[in-house]
Amino acid sequence: MRQLIPLILLSSLLIFLQWPGAFEGIAAPETSVKSSNDAEVDLSEKEVFRGRIVNRISRQTLPFAKIGVLHRNRGTCADHKGNYSLYLSGIKDSDTLRISQNGFEADTFLVEQFRNKFTTGVAIIFLNPISHPPVNLMDYDEDMTRKVIGNTSMSKSKTTNFVSADLGTELGVTIQIKRQATYLRDLSFNVAQNDYDSLLLRVNLYYLDNRLPYDAMLNEDIIVIAHNHSGKVSVNLLPYNLIVDEDFFVSLEWVMELGDTENHHLLFSGGSKSDGNYCRRGSQGDWIHYKGWGPAINITAIYE
Repeated sequence: MRQLIPLILLSSLLIFLQWPGAFEGIAAPETSVKSSNDAEVDLSEKEVFRGRIVNRISRQTLPFAKIGVLHRNRGTCADHKGNYSLYLSGIKDSDTLRISQNGFEADTFLVEQFRNKFTTGVAIIFLNPISHPPVNLMDYDEDMTRKVIGNTSMSKSKTTNFVSADLGTELGVTIQIKRQATYLRDLSFNVAQNDYDSLLLRVNLYYLDNRLPYDAMLNEDIIVIAHNHSGKVSVNLLPYNLIVDEDFFVSLEWVMELGDTENHHLLFSGGSKSDGNYCRRGSQGDWIHYKGWGPAINITAIYE
């Protein structure tokens, strides 16, 4: 049973980060970038493509949309205004570039086509929204069985973190369920250490194919933000009728530049070292088995 159900974060500790992204027309971004010494760098020398990812129908920008080269671990995600910057130096013309966002049809280019189409280095990309049927909220009985699945650790000594500071980096775990219709009530994980002034993450849920994360389960993003926050993070899922009948994958994704990653730390409580732990180093990159502690993510499930 595969249902695409929108999720919205409800938590006293967290708020949704929402930007309407509306704008009149689409202005081309600047055609230069800043290097570490703030001097302008020619795009043709560094082969940096900059632009926006946009809803083709509404002309609104798409915050945190993903763009990257398949199988090359070269990818990023847009910022909260839909703007992105992608380096293609060293990438072959025969490679494939993929752009995606929850709730939209993904688009792909051969890198050669992308280079030829956007010769100025400015690339505004349009994605088509997908129509979804109305969601009927589930009826459930208070007497139905509730069970916490996953890992509930809140350890500050056994921790894990992202394998890269590149935007779009993901780290997650496989959640195993019984083979029956299971309602997902809430999701939790624990931030063991957060040295940043603010923390912004995307929570992703994926179907599995041959035990690897595959199709996204969601048609909307779950974006969470917390200021000076460590401790338990909870997402209320029950009102949004998410029903599964097979194992699935949950990941945390780095979607905003936070500044100094050398002297600041972001650590999650570690769960277990499992064959079901996977990570990837950037948007559209390949999933690889993560040999360290997976993040301790747990879900309250309800079933008959």
